[in-house]
Amino acid sequence: LGAEEGEKMVPELKKSSSLSSLMQTPFFAVLICEQFKDNGHLPSTRTEIFSSVITRLLQRSLKSRGKKKCFKRLEQAPVELVDKALEVGKVAFKRLKQKDLTFFELSEDELSEDAMKLGLLEHVQARSIAGSDKY
Repeated sequence: LGAEEGEKMVPELKKSSSLSSLMQTPFFAVLICEQFKDNGHLPSTRTEIFSSVITRLLQRSLKSRGKKKCFKRLEQAPVELVDKALEVGKVAFKRLKQKDLTFFELSEDELSEDAMKLGLLEHVQARSIAGSDKY
């Protein structure tokens, strides 16, 4: 955010104790600032924060494949794109329940190639299957 945008954001932030407390965490501070920069207003809920992040990631995925951004809100995203994002989310949730926060080894039935290419796992360079090379 620039100084001018920051000055516009501060009064709004002071009205929301929940967002003010989230701003104490650098991760959330970045997400909230990015959303304010993009939309000109603060998110009203944590759900809105994460929805905005997923929307931006999906837009970036389309752009990297030479397609124009065709939606501004997650609800407007193509269904097949959202389905791939949900597939990644399901794998992440399953791994979280198992106390495994890595994606070093993925079986074919865990994550499709299309979901892998979505861009939500940005640091993953290649698929690793059952003991192959790690990412």
